Amino acid sequence: MLSLAYWFMYGNALEGDYLEFGSFRGRTFRLAWEHHRRHFYGRVHFWLFDSFRGLPEPVGIDADPKWKAGGLASSVDELHEVATGISAPSRAYTLVEGFYEDTLTPERAEQMAADGVRAGIVYVDCDLYESATLVLDFVRPLLQTGTVLCFDDYYCFAADPGRGEQRALREFLEANPGLGVVEYYRFGWHGRSFIVHKDVR
Repeated sequence: MLSLAYWFMYGNALEGDYLEFGSFRGRTFRLAWEHHRRHFYGRVHFWLFDSFRGLPEPVGIDADPKWKAGGLASSVDELHEVATGISAPSRAYTLVEGFYEDTLTPERAEQMAADGVRAGIVYVDCDLYESATLVLDFVRPLLQTGTVLCFDDYYCFAADPGRGEQRALREFLEANPGLGVVEYYRFGWHGRSFIVHKDVR
């Protein structure tokens, strides 16, 4: 998926950063770093968002035997070790630690946009509807036509369109009629990606 995403950016002469929500132990970050080297080395900044305390308490629509508070916990040190192992310098990535309701603020998004940050690839790997909703609201000002939007857990919850990342995306598009998406690629049993288009009427 990530290889294709970078090929898509290259083939369409797009520039943009990599934003990852749910970094866990750095496996996806490592793959994203390795694949970006072919065409974008030194031109992509990596933004990595994770609580590092695991999932928040899954309540309401997210309540499910599979997910438990604190599940998928990892450590900041593990991610830094991954960065060292792939020779990613500290200036190449920004690690934002904390639960999304605390870190994904409108002020942070507005500042990133003002600093010229544009999303090339957004990788959403946060499992829950509530978390995915916070992510999508946060990245709204950073999206551009051509942003590759990847959902790692799109078919979780037995692919129920009324739950998880599927519902979060649908409601996000309903709330933002100027945005549209085109289906791009399905990966594994679990993931699906889209290409963002802005100013859709």
